[in-house]
Amino acid sequence: MTQTPSRDWQKDMETTKKIRSGGNGKYAPAGWLDALEYWLQEAKERGEREQQLKEDLTKMYDLMKDALGCMVMLEGKDGDHVQRIVNVFRALYPDTPAPKEGSS
Repeated sequence: MTQTPSRDWQKDMETTKKIRSGGNGKYAPAGWLDALEYWLQEAKERGEREQQLKEDLTKMYDLMKDALGCMVMLEGKDGDHVQRIVNVFRALYPDTPAPKEGSS
């Protein structure tokens, strides 16, 4: 599955504002520029939310790694709680192959 390249919403917003301020907006269908500006603003906000989620998930991941380390020290690597956390990590990162036993 190929992914379409992402658009630069800031560049698109600047172009839209230039069209509106230069009087060229009169050639656009009614409401077209308003709709375009709305969706460009929406793209900006979604990008900001996505970035915040990535930062929060990275913090949670680091905390979970620390917790897992403590649990391994207390229970050993084969403990039930340790295995549940390991399974969560595997579900989050399914494309990352697990290290082979005996390799570092």
